[in-house]
Amino acid sequence: MKVARRNVLVGLGGVLALGGAYRLGSGLRDTVDSIIARQFGPDIAQTDDARQFAEDFVADFNAKYPVFALTSTGVYGQWPEETAFRMRRAESLEILLIHMFVTSTNVARVFPDARDFYYAGLFDPYESPCTNQLSANFLS
Repeated sequence: MKVARRNVLVGLGGVLALGGAYRLGSGLRDTVDSIIARQFGPDIAQTDDARQFAEDFVADFNAKYPVFALTSTGVYGQWPEETAFRMRRAESLEILLIHMFVTSTNVARVFPDARDFYYAGLFDPYESPCTNQLSANFLS
């Protein structure tokens, strides 16, 4: 049986597409983990609750912003305009992540110690306004 060049190229393209999809999915998760570690410290970032938050945040983010999830999470582009756009996008992701982390966990009360740290679920002001951990931890 003779192997056609077209079949080899299609197979190689499929393998590369699967590898790229896996890398993009793990790239966003790696970015989220690094932001949490940089902003709140490695002790908090390594807890099971922080890992669960990261999983939930990535799933929610990919559902809400599918175009962002399909693009590279790297900052530097081929052109200066592309680099500036990606830097603004990365800053926006970091701001959103910090806001969600602070309102979904009790990190404001326990920082920098991770002993009593917990994650209460992703905060959504429309579906569950009473679960805002930032206001709950400072009103009591």
